[in-house]
Amino acid sequence: MTDQSTSPRLTRRLFLGASAATLGLGLMPAWAQAPAPGKGGILSYNIESDPPNFDLLSNTTSRVLDSIGGCYNGLVQYDPLDPNAIIGDLAESWEVSEDGLTITFHLRQGVKFHDGAPMTSADVKYTFDVTRDPPEGLVSVRKSALSAVSAIDAPDDHTVVFTLSRPSPGLIASLCPNWFSVLPKHVLEQGQMKDVVVGTGPFKLQNYSRGNSLELVRNPDYFDAERPYADAINIYIIPDQASVMAYFRSGQLNVFEGMEATLAHEAERDLATEATVQSAPSLNAIALHFNLAVKPWDDVRVRKAAALAIDRTAAVAVLFKGDAVLGGMSPPSGTWALPDETLHAIPGFAPEQAAGAIDEAKALLAEAGFPEGFETRLVVRRDDRFGPWGVFLQDQLAKVGIKVNLDPQEAATYSETQKAKAYDLHGGNLSIAVDDPDAIFGNQVVSGAGGNYSQISDPAIDALFLAQSQELDPSKRKAMANELEEMILSQYLVYPVAYSFRFLGTRNDVHDYLLHSQTNNNRRMTNVWIG
Repeated sequence: MTDQSTSPRLTRRLFLGASAATLGLGLMPAWAQAPAPGKGGILSYNIESDPPNFDLLSNTTSRVLDSIGGCYNGLVQYDPLDPNAIIGDLAESWEVSEDGLTITFHLRQGVKFHDGAPMTSADVKYTFDVTRDPPEGLVSVRKSALSAVSAIDAPDDHTVVFTLSRPSPGLIASLCPNWFSVLPKHVLEQGQMKDVVVGTGPFKLQNYSRGNSLELVRNPDYFDAERPYADAINIYIIPDQASVMAYFRSGQLNVFEGMEATLAHEAERDLATEATVQSAPSLNAIALHFNLAVKPWDDVRVRKAAALAIDRTAAVAVLFKGDAVLGGMSPPSGTWALPDETLHAIPGFAPEQAAGAIDEAKALLAEAGFPEGFETRLVVRRDDRFGPWGVFLQDQLAKVGIKVNLDPQEAATYSETQKAKAYDLHGGNLSIAVDDPDAIFGNQVVSGAGGNYSQISDPAIDALFLAQSQELDPSKRKAMANELEEMILSQYLVYPVAYSFRFLGTRNDVHDYLLHSQTNNNRRMTNVWIG
């Protein structure tokens, strides 16, 4: 059996990628004595809007975890203080069999749900059985993440065994986001948990005033007697970032979640002695998706011409004021990214636009039968992020004779357009749940996948994806994932451009709250202390 209860330490590449999130932490030299965490105090932060409800199975909006993430635990999690390390949560340890077909989790003992019921392996089994195969009346939006699981057994109260139909080395990472929390069987059996919050987490939901605030209070029966440190968490629903900034300045909020870049730089300038601003590259990239089912985007020469027309460095400067990093399909700060020399060797993916790129693009279009260019329709969501991206693309493609008819759409219409693939071009994003090849590629390029906005259907890509998904040797799997990404990018099936930075502001009384690249991680606040 292979012990998987710990993970490798940061490589130099990972450290450099993670350092963007830690530069603002005021880390002390080894000889300095850091203050010891103490109990007490109230953590207060903002969210933009109410969660639609509290159900962890059917929701995708981060508002849910931002609200009640502290009320639950999963089997495993990313370390709150090291976003690249996987540690246990309700599982104290786990083993993966040599053939990769069995994962055995050993659960903590003495864990209780907020209603006093004991948490056992029966709750784990029921939660994940419902997640992968929901009964009628229940909705599970993450069942595909458990597609390799063929059976879940609970041989005793504190042991859970996942049996897989094929090796899935990315499964443990897929279970880390806080969405995969363990729910109480006795409550979930009654139906979807939309209005009730019963978890094992460090905090309990005390009050909810829709449109105003939520209050979480310390769970006195939490399995870790030393945690959480904070007495309570007050979460205020404030749509306007300028208002959030005013509350943060005055100290009425001691955490500013989801800071816009301009306000982050304002806080760095004006509140340097009162607060810290952290930044980290997100796992979401702006991207151009070509609808391969619509001519002329089924021609690789046309797609390559579009890529050559786009000035990537200008995109970062114009759209993000420099607060973004260029990359491919894999997050550039993560484990699986293509080496820079490989990525930059693909025409159209170097940081600086190549001399003669525009002429080469025009020649490719002429070769494809469009010496005078052509017209096409680009759909984007009408908002502050993607509206400007659409205008930028319109301007860039015009340089090579591609006239873009821009179609910005409100959220509801845009969502339906996405589902129907009713566009020539789609100026959206690459949204990655976990830095793992299964998540990076599985929802973006596999035939029929929900996020496959280019309508890619390539047996060679599907086969290589499945092969890497089952490869147990990490170095071989990385090589296969890199080969898969190079195959996709060199055919210009998707054109990812830049990963924006996330920002987090904390007042000086808030300690040990580290910003993660992934929005849905580190929402439990177990280690955060006030003092």
